[in-house]
Amino acid sequence: MTTIFEKKDYRPLKKGETYDGKFVIISPGYFKPEYRSALHQLFHAEGGFGCDPKKLGNAVFGRDCDGPYRQERYNILGVATEEAIQQWEKLYNRSRKELELIEEED
Repeated sequence: MTTIFEKKDYRPLKKGETYDGKFVIISPGYFKPEYRSALHQLFHAEGGFGCDPKKLGNAVFGRDCDGPYRQERYNILGVATEEAIQQWEKLYNRSRKELELIEEED
């Protein structure tokens, strides 16, 4: 993986699937140039009309994986592959488990 996620690092939603509860990749073009990196692109979707392609709306609520903040995001490229998540964890010395612990505290 490079420092920006590539097409091989994500997949489209399958039929009947939603983004809810999944790690997704945000388009690097969504961010200001100084934030265009894989560190900021990985996002954990938790809800919102944008999670379900059958609903009107495009806002997806969840957490940035580079910090404990709840955010609203747009411009989702797709669902992160397991391989991409593992490489992200290794590259940035982070763990998706940290994100799960933060969610339990809320």
